[in-house]
Amino acid sequence: MLDASVDSAESDGADIEAGTEIGRFVVLSRLGAGGMGQVFEAYDRELDRRVAVKVLHERRGASADAQTRLLREAQALARLSHPHVVSVYDVGRHDGQVYIAMEFIQGQTLGGWLADQDRPWTEVLRVFVDMASGLQAIHELGFVHRDVKPENVLIDAEGRLRIIDFGLARAVAESESSSEGATEPGLFDTPLTQTGAIVGTPRYMSPEQYQRRPVTPASDQFSFCVALYEALYGTAPFLGKTFTARAAAVLAEELQEPPERGLPGEILDVLKRGLRLDPLTRWTSMEELADLLHKLVASHDPELDDPEERRRRRIVLGLVVIMILAVPGLFTGLFLIGVLPFTAATHAGVEGLTVLSFGLVLWVTRALWSESRLGRRLSWYAMMLAP
Repeated sequence: MLDASVDSAESDGADIEAGTEIGRFVVLSRLGAGGMGQVFEAYDRELDRRVAVKVLHERRGASADAQTRLLREAQALARLSHPHVVSVYDVGRHDGQVYIAMEFIQGQTLGGWLADQDRPWTEVLRVFVDMASGLQAIHELGFVHRDVKPENVLIDAEGRLRIIDFGLARAVAESESSSEGATEPGLFDTPLTQTGAIVGTPRYMSPEQYQRRPVTPASDQFSFCVALYEALYGTAPFLGKTFTARAAAVLAEELQEPPERGLPGEILDVLKRGLRLDPLTRWTSMEELADLLHKLVASHDPELDDPEERRRRRIVLGLVVIMILAVPGLFTGLFLIGVLPFTAATHAGVEGLTVLSFGLVLWVTRALWSESRLGRRLSWYAMMLAP
């Protein structure tokens, strides 16, 4: 399977037969069709490899907006080089129709991967951390995906995740007027959706998309958290059988309490912040969210409790215990044999030295501490306490 946005629906335009040449690519088979175009498996004669070729529907060939949207998808992807974002190889036109050639991925959608079997929540979180990393790379280029959902994510046979289908991607600052003296606008400077239009998948859309307000990276974060909530709890965070009902629930912040599935409560705390109505109060970036999720997995995953991990934990805790016992014990002995007088001043001094010794031990063992599950757990809590 290549493109999660495709389905089995037939195109209204003429089919492209096997053997058809599209640029330097020879069509092998049709993978499917969606709202924007058909997707084919093809052979790259120059580089001797299989590729996926997406061709705009012929019935939309006369639409400049549709062609520009597909070129935008290709241009956005071509500017990215990230292990969790699909690679684009070429873009062009075939019989007046726009096409893009991209990496052929033999695998399944994230939705299919989740439905295959019950997976440990730590495994699900690790996959979503990769997804968050890919989205962060997109945002760093100044673009917002706007249609983040499991069907737009593929996982190959080796378990590597790739974000696909950038037909809805657009520049964050696209709606801002160009400065005086600017050169002729490129594809990314051409607005594709009229003001007030709604673009996206309602099940995963952010409040600002429902409200027809400008989207930002925080909008992708909201959609990401909806998808993660569903993956972990098996139900949607916002209920509503119709578009209007779902929009009302999202805008009223009627977040559903998830069913009990034995997951750490910290996960829900993370998701609640990512699902806030005001985008400015969500996590500052996908990078911050990914880091939090990574630390959460690391602090709970029993697979990480290997012999080396236990050794680190024993060293750190052992030194702390020795320090706590040794300092007060030493001074207690000095008090008992009369070397030091037991006064308020000496008692305060002992307390101060104990605290200082505790900090010194943690500083000396900070590398071991940061790599221990206990250290990661406390670091994670510290991050959660930050506003």
